[in-house]
Amino acid sequence: MADHAEVADGMVGRMRGLIGRRELSNGEGLVIVPCSGVHMFLMQIPLDVVFLNRHNQVVCTVSGLPTWAMLPWVRGAASAVELPVGTVHESRTAPGDLMSIERAADSGAGKRAERPGLWGASR
Repeated sequence: MADHAEVADGMVGRMRGLIGRRELSNGEGLVIVPCSGVHMFLMQIPLDVVFLNRHNQVVCTVSGLPTWAMLPWVRGAASAVELPVGTVHESRTAPGDLMSIERAADSGAGKRAERPGLWGASR
């Protein structure tokens, strides 16, 4: 799903998210922890969003979330992965799937997660 994803687990990073990005290439994404809902205010690109519970099981997927939209609270969600539009469809990700989210070996595994790093999210 995402070979290179940043993590946003601090308050500022979670609120900022991908605001200001003009594109999100295939293989890129943003893991937001904790997260049970997302907004698309000030966004310039639509997104696919995968919501995960605390065991990284998919609880909800949203495809093609448009700019300036807001999703209500997603029951059971502990985190969200924001991805390029079409990723959910292409990967056939669905509720019940288990995701693997791992820090990439070259991102400094000892660093605190709130510092952006390279992460991988796969189904």
